[in-house]
This record gives sequence, C-alpha cells and structure tokens, in this order.
Amino acid sequence: MLLEKTLPIGASTSKGYKGLIRLGPWQFRHHFYRYDYKITADLAQVSMLTWVNDEADYYCFSEQLKRFNEAFYLESLKYKSVKFDGDYSYKGKRIARITQVEFDALGKSNYRLSLKLPKPDSYMDVIKTMPDKIKEMFSKDRCSHCVMQCADGSCKMRLYWTYDGEAREGCSCLCFNYGEFDIALLPDYWRLLELQYKLKKDE
Repeated sequence: MLLEKTLPIGASTSKGYKGLIRLGPWQFRHHFYRYDYKITADLAQVSMLTWVNDEADYYCFSEQLKRFNEAFYLESLKYKSVKFDGDYSYKGKRIARITQVEFDALGKSNYRLSLKLPKPDSYMDVIKTMPDKIKEMFSKDRCSHCVMQCADGSCKMRLYWTYDGEAREGCSCLCFNYGEFDIALLPDYWRLLELQYKLKKDE
C-alpha cells in the first residue's frame, strides 16, 4: 500500500524530523517516498539526497536542472561547514539556493542558482579568469533603484563592486542568479563560494 505522509506543523523540530529539513509551515505538503524498494512514510529513514530529488520532482525541474541540483548537493557534502536544509548555509547564513525567479509567457517556472556574494572585489582577479558565463554576471549593473531604497537613495540590499575599472552595483536579491545549469560549471560556482566565505573541503 502506498503511504502518504503529510508533514505536521512544526515538523522540522518534532521528534524524528529534527535536523533533517527546515521549512515554514506554509511549505509543508504531501510527499511520496520510495526507500529500499518499499514505500515508507518515515521521513527519518529517507536520505537527504532522496529528499533533494523529491523536491526537484515536486517543483517540476527540467531534466538538466535535476541533474545539476543533485550534483550541486553532492558537491556541498565535501564542505563540512556547509549545511543543507533546503538552502545551503554557512554559519547560519544562506549562501546559495536554487530558487524560482519568474514565470515565462506560458506560465512555466524559471529557476536560477542564487549565490550570495556580498564582497566580490576581494577576489575579482580570480573571477576574471573564469568562464564567460560566470564572469559576465559581474560586468553589468543589476540594481533598478526600486522602492526598497530609502529616501536618501541608500539601500541595505545594494552591493557594490568594480569590474574592468568600472564601478558596478546590484541588488543582493537579484544579482548573481545563474541560469546556466551546466555541471561543467559546478567547480566555478563552488570556487566563488570558497573565495567569498573561505570554505575549505574536508580532507
């Protein structure tokens, strides 16, 4: 019999769920799991990778994005200091996630790999050696001076950096959102995070 498990409100801190995922109550929904050739409703017995792939199915990721999503997660396991709870975090702060950013004309969700890179100037020399699909994100302004800014024009969400001698600025919510899900770029994405947060792979 196929068992369906509905995650209860507060399940992320309930017995059997603690330490597995951290989602708001509005994000809990029905999940179906296959585990060891059987159907299980015991979330504590389901590997995190199974959960990662289950979420990809739920959000209707493309086949390319599914492969990238799994590879990105597996790469994160090489960094003991990086935690995954739906997002990737370091010392309690989100540093990366795959997130929906908009819909296309047909109503299909568009997803991006969002990297939090608040101080790229400190490693810009390395960025300039990276593939064009990586470094072009730094070559343009990505701030629209929206209603989030204060009356004096300042904004706590705005980032600043210099690329090829030109001052650039971008919104921390919108810039460094990559739509290239080529697994060949995976080392470059993680290299950016290494440089920004001084991450080191486990020996």
